[in-house]
Amino acid sequence: MRIALVTTPPGLRSGIGDYTRHLLPYLRARAEVEVFVDQGLSAKGEDSDVTREVDSLRPREFDQILYQIGNERQHAFMLPMLKSLGGTVMLHDWVLFDLALAAHPQLERGGLRGFYSAWTLGGLQQARIWAGGQRAPTSEASDDCASGLGPGWHAPEQGGRWTAPVALVYPGELRPGKTRRLRLTVGACAGASFRISQAGRALYRGEGPGELECELSAAGPVRLEVRAARPTEEQRANGDPRVLGLFVEDLALANSGGAWQSLDLDAPVGRTWGGLSERRFSLSLNRAVVRHGDAFLVHSDWLAGRVLESRNQATPIARVHHGVERRWSDDERCAARPSGRREAFVIASLGAMQSHKRIEVVLRALAHARRSRPDLQLVCAGEARPQEVDHGALVRELGLEGAVHVTGWLSEEQIWRELHSADLCVNLRGPSAGGTSGGICQALSLGRAVITNDLPELAHLPRECVLRIPSGEGEVEALSRVFLDLAGDPVRRATLEASARHAVDTELHWEHVADRYIEALESFPEARAARRSLIVRFHHATRQAGIKPPPERRVQGEAAQPDSHRS
Repeated sequence: MRIALVTTPPGLRSGIGDYTRHLLPYLRARAEVEVFVDQGLSAKGEDSDVTREVDSLRPREFDQILYQIGNERQHAFMLPMLKSLGGTVMLHDWVLFDLALAAHPQLERGGLRGFYSAWTLGGLQQARIWAGGQRAPTSEASDDCASGLGPGWHAPEQGGRWTAPVALVYPGELRPGKTRRLRLTVGACAGASFRISQAGRALYRGEGPGELECELSAAGPVRLEVRAARPTEEQRANGDPRVLGLFVEDLALANSGGAWQSLDLDAPVGRTWGGLSERRFSLSLNRAVVRHGDAFLVHSDWLAGRVLESRNQATPIARVHHGVERRWSDDERCAARPSGRREAFVIASLGAMQSHKRIEVVLRALAHARRSRPDLQLVCAGEARPQEVDHGALVRELGLEGAVHVTGWLSEEQIWRELHSADLCVNLRGPSAGGTSGGICQALSLGRAVITNDLPELAHLPRECVLRIPSGEGEVEALSRVFLDLAGDPVRRATLEASARHAVDTELHWEHVADRYIEALESFPEARAARRSLIVRFHHATRQAGIKPPPERRVQGEAAQPDSHRS
């Protein structure tokens, strides 16, 4: 079988990209696989590292086109391909909010075009939710009295600060009948062009470095948007996975007739995107994927049911586990810890500290449990997101100084070390994008038991090693009890960890996942663009089966007729 695999390239920070990278060797052991990535991101090297640009994909050269799609902005380039060529979608998430916003910038800009896109991508009900998000205030930091940086800014650097492809600036107070001016010094643009807008109205369009000024005559945040942002050659050479927008060297505001006042580019950003982003889990915006795929692979029966319900037609679909390696070790876990944690009972929470991962619930449960077990400590193995969760304030409020350790962003190898040194893992969700947690699977690969919420999209994970607690009322108390029960019962922990290893060996390992991929792909129809006419397909099938075509039937004497003219 020949498979064209469409995904994000190595070097971009992408959970689904990491998933694909781990799956690929096992898939290649069972089929001939070529990897296709977005234009300008292909790579040459060893056979296992070679990628091709999607424009070079010829559907009829392959038996299947397989897309790895989830709620990531980098997947936007796949949507036109899927609509045009068809193929099989490995759908990692039900909610594709970030993907939709990257593919359809008008959703963020607002207006009639934004409403139409929300309607076509999600239906009338979601278009109404989208409209409500457009009317809502952008964040508590965006009132008329506050000026500063909003969400969408990377960490400060020497000489300035990079934005993401979309970033906000809060211009501050705007008095009735007055205007304000904005001055921006752009040192570099990582995309093809950029746009500055406010309240849906374009203020400036440009392409390269330079100084520019805009007049602001409306209230609300100013948006800096970069089109077709891609990692630079320097980023790829240095392994920088960020998606960049503008490098801003100076940003200043002034009232009409007043002096310029530069904003502090080193200041913390505003707390939340607010408005539209706060409705992200109610905006699946996934019809461009769900309606255009020919067949689907999913991780859960719940997600399979949502796909079938949305399509309302017979659809080839199969469930495959997420997939993990065997990474556990019998080495003493305490030896891998810093000296301050060697006598503690260590609980690990994997992933960025985002509000939907219920970090506040985890911290409050930890504080509650430490009343009985003051040796409990929490390691948050991921980057802090203070604009979403002010964990520092929570730690101080709950008296958890010294008991909570935030590592910042970690490489995969560093994550594995943190999980190996932990006694237990916790990975809560809610609200959810409808996908399986890669963090839970990472923990199982290290042979650790995991606590999560009783969400339907996680029901397929083995209950012998993945413990569930109810979401909502009583969640803090329930989680605290599980912390205390497992901390005081090493025999039960050992049983759970043995079950985790058994689940990896018998169900979750990449070998089993790759087998299931091939089994499903062999039963699925070809991509629309690769399908041959019925006559050609029948001819190909008979040749494959070794059936010879019947001999030609001729009218008696017809074959000898030409010879009668020879002399």
